[in-house]
Amino acid sequence: AAWQSSLQVAPTIKLLTEFLEGLRQAHVGRYGGKFSDADREQLQRFTQTLGNQFLHRPLEYLRRMSENGATGETLATVELVKRLFGLDKPK
Repeated sequence: AAWQSSLQVAPTIKLLTEFLEGLRQAHVGRYGGKFSDADREQLQRFTQTLGNQFLHRPLEYLRRMSENGATGETLATVELVKRLFGLDKPK
């Protein structure tokens, strides 16, 4: 059951991390030119750290849910996350 749940959760985790990374890169690209090279490198590290911290609890929650198997609550949560972040829409 946990393996079956991971088939739903793992792709959602991947989509969510890719979504945030895309946002991060877009904004660093947009505003990074206003910084020196050294500051831009720090901006990269800062935004990576901030993104990782932002996603830490939601990703841990999804991982814990998948350990309990594919319940209706797990599947509903995965669908909710997809809708909240627009991950259910084609790119």
